[in-house]
Amino acid sequence: MARTMYVFFFLAFAAVSWVASMEATDEEMQFFKECAEENGIEYKDMRDYSFKDVPEELHCYIKCFAEKGGYLDDNGKFNIEKARARDHGNGEEALEKAYQCLENLSPVKSCSDMEPALKCVEDVDHFFAK
Repeated sequence: MARTMYVFFFLAFAAVSWVASMEATDEEMQFFKECAEENGIEYKDMRDYSFKDVPEELHCYIKCFAEKGGYLDDNGKFNIEKARARDHGNGEEALEKAYQCLENLSPVKSCSDMEPALKCVEDVDHFFAK
């Protein structure tokens, strides 16, 4: 479950350290829980979604994790270097495309700004462990 939660939430930053073999750190797990509570989300149900079908009501939750986890900087831009450091250099083609896409997005200022980021990572859906 920890791996699934990590994969789902950095997206966006998910944005993007989504590698099936990764585990969330204790600190990241705390961020998951805090963001779930802050946004009225059932933490245990998060594994039921993939990047292609994230409900709108989860965008604030994902943004919260990206901010707390340092995957979004103070200007709302994705911290791609942090994501690369977490992906252990796997360099999957879909992952590289996701990084490029995330680098070119407008700054994330609102929850709805997460929609384009989610689109960036649709093709890395195969990393999502259901």
